[in-house]
Amino acid sequence: MSSRLPVGYRFYWDDHCKLCNSLKRIGVALDWANKVTFLPLLDEAADVDLGHLTFDERMASSHLVDSKNRVYSRGQGILKLASLLPLTAPFVFIFRLLPKSDWLAEKLYALVAQNRGVPYGGSCKVDFSEES
Repeated sequence: MSSRLPVGYRFYWDDHCKLCNSLKRIGVALDWANKVTFLPLLDEAADVDLGHLTFDERMASSHLVDSKNRVYSRGQGILKLASLLPLTAPFVFIFRLLPKSDWLAEKLYALVAQNRGVPYGGSCKVDFSEES
């Protein structure tokens, strides 16, 4: 495995999830300055960036890693990603003005994550256990 990581921001998402793939395509389209490299959670680079997380912790969320190797997960990761994109950054600024915006971001992320298969007719979670 190569320890070379893409330069800049790295966003890890579940490439087995239809909703996650749809949102990733939108993120790529809105990343006009190419600030972010989008990588699947099972990519080798994730082993370097997210090696401190258990497999279950890694797969339970999307993650954004900045150029200083700080990891932002769940709602904070989505907010950080959206703040990097020119079209969504103003909305993040306004959202951050709300009281308890961090708490709200985590609650919204959890709601979407728990129901991410609904738009596609069911669950899009993949069972990675050794029994499957």
